[in-house]
Amino acid sequence: AADAGDAPRSESPCGIVPRSGARAGQGGIDVPRPSPPVDRAAAMTAFNESPAGLEWLLLGIAGGVGTVARALLTLLAGRLCGGDFPWGTLVVNLLGALAFGAVVAAARSRLALGPAIETLVLVGLLGGFTTFSSYAFQAVEMWQQGRMAAALAYVGLSNLLGLLAVWAGLRIAG
Repeated sequence: AADAGDAPRSESPCGIVPRSGARAGQGGIDVPRPSPPVDRAAAMTAFNESPAGLEWLLLGIAGGVGTVARALLTLLAGRLCGGDFPWGTLVVNLLGALAFGAVVAAARSRLALGPAIETLVLVGLLGGFTTFSSYAFQAVEMWQQGRMAAALAYVGLSNLLGLLAVWAGLRIAG
């Protein structure tokens, strides 16, 4: 059986070719490759026996801080700009995307954040603040890698299917 260190696979289960040459630690953030289904019971046993439980706790705290920051900023923007447009969400999404790009650029060029700190900031803090930042970064990264079709497909599918999913959820629950 092949392991994760073998040559990159040519195609994911979704039909999108993964980034070539991705290696752990290269630039601080790697595009995840498709992996086999996870044995949840084994993963939880490993987590419970791992001394890294503190990292998970800190990740949750960072996510909580990002969530509170999002709520406060959304409230502030709504009060300042009025409620006729989702100004708060727009401001949060744009600030989150700006912060995500700045953290990634700084980590890749002049700061040695390390994977744990990078995860706390990008996944925890900014993930709690807005997932739009991850979405925007991933689309831009694919574009910069010359994967224009994948970037356009990702943006198009995320928007179209996201709108359809909200519509379906409203229909199901309504």
